[in-house]
Amino acid sequence: MIVTRTETVTSAKYRVEVDGEFAFVLYKKELDRFGIRENEELSEETYHRIKKEVVLKRAKLRAMHLLGDMDRTRAGLREKLRQNMYPEDVIDEVIAYVDSFGYLNDDRYAENFVLSHKAQKSRKELFALLNAKGISPEQAGRTMESCYGEDEEKETICRILQKKKIDSLNELQKGAGLSASPTASAKGNEPETGQPSENKLSYEAQKELNKKIKKLERQVADCEASIEETESAIAIVEAKMATPEGAS
Repeated sequence: MIVTRTETVTSAKYRVEVDGEFAFVLYKKELDRFGIRENEELSEETYHRIKKEVVLKRAKLRAMHLLGDMDRTRAGLREKLRQNMYPEDVIDEVIAYVDSFGYLNDDRYAENFVLSHKAQKSRKELFALLNAKGISPEQAGRTMESCYGEDEEKETICRILQKKKIDSLNELQKGAGLSASPTASAKGNEPETGQPSENKLSYEAQKELNKKIKKLERQVADCEASIEETESAIAIVEAKMATPEGAS
């Protein structure tokens, strides 16, 4: 075996290639300890010794640290170890090692994730997030079924829509330069009683404000119509699911 390249990763770490392929990452003192130099031979015995005594040991410690930080999926832990530049065969051994102690449990991870986020996100959003974290569609589907009651999904969607409605109204009011609610502004186009007379708007300013209020009211109506359409769509889906054909 020939060391074909040693590439600097940091001031103290080096990426080592053997026979033209990535082998492992070592510290400078480890290169010196094992006599690793470019274009020089590396015995198979030394190669496997480095893998077992240095790289694998370090990868196990890294995995335990990552799992101590937070719960992770198998795919999530594997990706983290890849980012830390551990070889695939070493990563496989590490996954098997921590799995043997029960530290990796994708079902538990998925359930905890859904339970802690379902008040803020819809099932569709949670399903996509679980897939992105390495949970299979089948496993994500099972988790959804076990974590949701019959009416919870509708309640969550309505809560999200209501929040979006409030956010939209606030944004529209901000854009129109208003701090009062649309209803209050529409009822009276005069400043509140008790305001000094010098604060009253001029005719042109009042006219411009009325235009902004009407535009704001149209936008609010459009927003409410959109929410009603979404709620109707939800009701249709629920009705279909209640039939034998929908349930199958």
